[in-house]
Order: sequence, then structure tokens, then C-alpha cells
Amino acid sequence: MSELLCDVVKSDNLVDAKAVFIKKNNANSDDFTYAIETGKKGFLSNKTDYDVFQVPNLLSYNMTIEDTADTGLQNGEVAKTVFTAICVLTDLLSKISPETEVSLKLTKLNAEKQNLDVEIVGEYAKNVIEPYEKILSTISLMTNLILFKSYDIKGWHIIVDANGYANKANERIKVIAKKACEHVKATGKEKVLNPLMPSERYIVHLIAEEEGCTSKSIGNGNAKKIVISKK
Repeated sequence: MSELLCDVVKSDNLVDAKAVFIKKNNANSDDFTYAIETGKKGFLSNKTDYDVFQVPNLLSYNMTIEDTADTGLQNGEVAKTVFTAICVLTDLLSKISPETEVSLKLTKLNAEKQNLDVEIVGEYAKNVIEPYEKILSTISLMTNLILFKSYDIKGWHIIVDANGYANKANERIKVIAKKACEHVKATGKEKVLNPLMPSERYIVHLIAEEEGCTSKSIGNGNAKKIVISKK
């Protein structure tokens, strides 16, 4: 398992902070490295503290962060959680196809609601995921389970996408959930949905709450269904 490298270093600026971190930890300069200015200055120095994180991987590793995600990463604890999730996801993808380069993009981060969207891009998305798009829900589930079981990271929900497939599937689930809520509010009768994957059930629970309904899961494993009822 690739472990997240993290450390606090003192430096004059963000770029130098990364260089100091790499030298101090004998880290690979080619791996993804992210630094956050904490604002704390030394007692006898004008240098500032930086929290620095690096996601190591044996493969050639690429990652980009869109502006929407970058704003939430200015909190050290949030950044640690996000990059631990990236390590877990990268390991999973590497095991599925060791010979294919892994490239990821952080597309959405809501630290308050503890939601993180990550998109698989490039060669991996095209050659590995595209022929088996339904595997994405399993990858999301495994990432969340490992974070909870191995790292005691609770409450976070990681959604993994590739070429917009998961986003399209999620939009379909939202439509189904909203129609079910409309039915419940109009008739007063509960509505039982067909079996859904964990990531899909999560979306339905959110929609039910937004629509002023209650929801609960029934059944076991992949046969779990959601019952939506009036509050």
C-alpha cells in the first residue's frame, strides 16, 4: 500500500517548501507534491510553516486539481484525508492494471459535507475503465471501505468517475429519486426502489432529505433497496 508522506517544513515560499520537503524526506521530485501555508512563523525566523503532502507511487503518476477542489484543500486535515484517499485509489487502480499509467483529477470537494469527486482520465480511463464502466461503482465502494477500515476515516464519501460515466449514472438516479419523492408526497404512500449500489443509495438518501421525505435501506448486500416515505 502506498502511504501518504506528510511533514511540516519552514520556508520563505511555497515552491521552496516543496523542495525542502523533498530533500528532508529523501522523496521523489517527480511525485505529486502539495503544500499549504499554515501562517505560523518561527520565533527567531521569518520563515513560514508549510504543511506538505506527497502521494508516492511506483507508476508514472499524474494528478491535477481543478479550482473548485483547490479551495477546500487549504485545511491541513482535509488535505490529509483527500490525499490518503488518492493513495488508496491509486493502489486499487494499479492492481487492476499495473501496466497502465494512472492519471487522476480532483474535480469536486465539499469539506463541510465530506464529499470528494475524483475523475480517472487519460489512458487509464480509455483503455481500462471505458470497456467496463460499471466497475466504477465498485472502485468507489472499495475506496470508501478501505478509508474507513484501514485509516479510520469516517463520514467521507468518495465518488470515482471516468469520462463522465458516473456523473451520467448519478443524474439518472437523481431523477428516479425525485420522481419517487413526488409520488410519496402526492399519494402519502411509501415508495420502494429497486436494488441499488451503495453510491447510488447515498444519492437517493440525499435527494429524499432535500425533498422533505424520509428514507431507509432494507435488505442485505447488493439486494439492498431504499424505502422512501412521508415525514
